[in-house]
Amino acid sequence: MKTSRMVFFDWAMDYHLREKENFEILEGFLSELLRQKIIIRNIVKSDIKRMNIYGRFNQVEILAETDHNELTVIELQHGGIADYFYRMQNAINKSSEDYTNVCKAYSVNILYFDLNKSNDDYIYVKNSGLNSQKKLHLDNLERELCFKTTVANLTPVFYLISTANFENNEPKNRLDEWIFYLKYSKIRDNFTAQGMDLVRKKLAFENLTDEEQKQHSRKIDGRRVDDSVIQTALFNGKIKGQAKAIEMKKHDKLKAEKEEAQGKLKTSMEKVVINSYKAGLPIETIVSVTGLTNSEIITILKFENLL
Repeated sequence: MKTSRMVFFDWAMDYHLREKENFEILEGFLSELLRQKIIIRNIVKSDIKRMNIYGRFNQVEILAETDHNELTVIELQHGGIADYFYRMQNAINKSSEDYTNVCKAYSVNILYFDLNKSNDDYIYVKNSGLNSQKKLHLDNLERELCFKTTVANLTPVFYLISTANFENNEPKNRLDEWIFYLKYSKIRDNFTAQGMDLVRKKLAFENLTDEEQKQHSRKIDGRRVDDSVIQTALFNGKIKGQAKAIEMKKHDKLKAEKEEAQGKLKTSMEKVVINSYKAGLPIETIVSVTGLTNSEIITILKFENLL
């Protein structure tokens, strides 16, 4: 089975897919993902920014129409940084466009980083895995940045695609064919997903000019640097988190040991009070021997029905 090399999807987003003549490629991808026919009317605005040391943030705002003749706005963005969820929930809310007639809003997010290990799917719709039906949870860092516990609390309807979590080299369906391309920048000659014919025609690496191939190579090199910075930052964060967890564990252990010792001491002291009183010692003497107050001793004796 022949596998052809394609350009990276995010590179294509930068240089080709924003052009009207290539809208059909995005329409194919979005139609497979949203499971309805999507026709792009216009790309309202686009943003390519280097947000910080973690890498670039690429966002496209699309005005589209569904097969039910409903007007919809779709935020398509991709990148890979730790505060992605925070930016994701704020991006569509900051639009300057007037969408009075829009029936529904979607945010489609292509993530080039690993979702935390508690998640075992690679496509999430709001808060549920498309394949596993399991809930998606944010990790501690994401919760700190987002001030929310689940992606279900974010609006509008979010689609999260984690290419790093996609491990299926044999796509099970047409949407998987798109995920395969997003991850590996390759497609096979038997792929039939919507838009794939145009991907073969317009996004084949061999069809790039010499200058475009150089640009593409620089994009790959830049991503490797970004990924290295991300992994280093996440590793350092993980080490700090583990150290903090160890300290918390030690603290909890010491606290438990202290409470246990205090409990044993209290029990032992109560026995001294009871045995001393049974032996005929007056309460004043027991006070001086134990260091307890007069009322504490009386309380213990009353509890044991000795007074």
